[in-house]
Order: sequence, then structure tokens, then C-alpha cells
Amino acid sequence: MLLVIDGILGYDLHITRALFWPHAERYPIRADEVMALVEREADLVLDDQNAFDAAQFFVRVGAEDWLEFWRGRLSTKNPEDALVRRMVEIGRLLDAWVTGDDDEIYDWNGEVTVRQPSESELGKPAYQLVGAVDSPAGRRVPIAEQAWLDAVSAQPDFTIMPQVEALLPSGLRWIPSPPVAHWTGHPSGRPVPFFFDEDHIEVEIDPATLEPLRRLASLLDADILNNHLNPV
Repeated sequence: MLLVIDGILGYDLHITRALFWPHAERYPIRADEVMALVEREADLVLDDQNAFDAAQFFVRVGAEDWLEFWRGRLSTKNPEDALVRRMVEIGRLLDAWVTGDDDEIYDWNGEVTVRQPSESELGKPAYQLVGAVDSPAGRRVPIAEQAWLDAVSAQPDFTIMPQVEALLPSGLRWIPSPPVAHWTGHPSGRPVPFFFDEDHIEVEIDPATLEPLRRLASLLDADILNNHLNPV
């Protein structure tokens, strides 16, 4: 069933390689991929190519609709049904998800359908590594990016990689990404990404991953919070 979203104030729809769209920069669609798609699709046109900025630009869809490329995703606000259908098509061409503000996924099954992510798609709970509380002020001290890079660079079982394994509609695939620290000591043999996010670190947790997280917490004088933001 096609979800009617006309008239909903401030509803955003995103084409992203992250199931949770605020994480689009971790699993980015690249600007050159979007430009290549525009060249192939007759109804897509780059806006003002003379002032092109690869970090943020607009793509016209048909005569009146627009998509904004920013932070590794394509987004629009309050799309009508025709644009929703076209975004689902574009998502399939980019091997990317189409998701709404409440993390609902737009699929194609002869028509546009809407569903919530499955448990297997959501993956493991994420834990956070956060700076310790500054007792006089009662606030947490932000973890500086350089301090984080220094800590993981000193660990023999961590490596910085310019790619990440993403769960895409086609399945698991390695894609280019901003440099991210990966723990290479997991018993599965698969590198585990530890994402730096402004002032803290996030990682999908399991019993094995807790050990390097505790080790790094000690080095950084930081605390570990579970997915309910309670200390571990």
C-alpha cells in the first residue's frame, strides 16, 4: 500500500546507504555516483553546474521536484507520491535504502510499500565510549578526535580503513567511506568498525567486542554506555 504523506509538515525522505539515516556519512553515497546517475537518467539534472560543490548540491527531478545531496545522502521534504516512486527507483539504481523520518523503509513490490526494518537488518545494539564526567561541572569531557586516533593507532589489533562493510538492499558489501578505525581481532575474522561521532565513539557490541572497548576506555579515561545510555 502506498503511504500518503502529502500535507505532513516537515516529513523528510532520504536515499541513503545507512538504515538509520543520520548515519549516512558513515555509509555514504558518493557525489561522483550521483553525478554519474544524473548523466544516465534523462529526468535528472544538476542544479547550477557552474557553482557545483561536491559536498552539497541539488538535483532536479522532472520539471518541479528536487533532491538535495548532503552528507552522503539524497533527501527531500514532503514529497508527493510521484516523487516517492521515483526515489524508490533511484534507490534501487544506487543500491541504497529509501527511509523516512521514523526509520521506515520504502520498497518496491509492483507498487511502493512501507515497512519497518527487520531485526536482522537492525543488527546488534550499539554501545558508546564517552568521556568521563567532569566532577566540578557535572558534564562529560568530549573525546577529541586526535586523542581517539592516537589511542587506536597504538593498538596492534586496530587499523584505519577508508572503507566500511555496509548492509545494502543487495546484501553486505564493502564501500568507500571516511577513514574509520576497525578492530581486527574479532573471533569471526571480520573487521569491526568503531565510529568516531563528534565527541564519542559508537560500536555494535557483542561479548568479544567488549574487551577492546574496555581497553580503549581505560586509555581514554572514558566510560562505556549501553544502548540505553546506562554505564556498563
